[in-house]
Amino acid sequence: MVLYNPSDDLAAMFADPVAVIKDGLMVTRDGEIVAQPPGRTLHARVPPIADGGAREAFDTMLRDRFETTTTVPFEDFAVP
Repeated sequence: MVLYNPSDDLAAMFADPVAVIKDGLMVTRDGEIVAQPPGRTLHARVPPIADGGAREAFDTMLRDRFETTTTVPFEDFAVP
């Protein structure tokens, strides 16, 4: 879970989280690492698309995986 200070400038807000919590343990606070618990790191690999359609291809792949593994509608997890 990531905690942010609310701001109208979303880019600045998401660039500087107040804290990151992993498995119930605070791992960063105000930009400083305070703990390094073992575990998985999740990341996304955007498939390379020559025609510039990487975002659309990624969105389609993500939607397909999301809909096969969750019970909550994909639209409830919008990412700008």
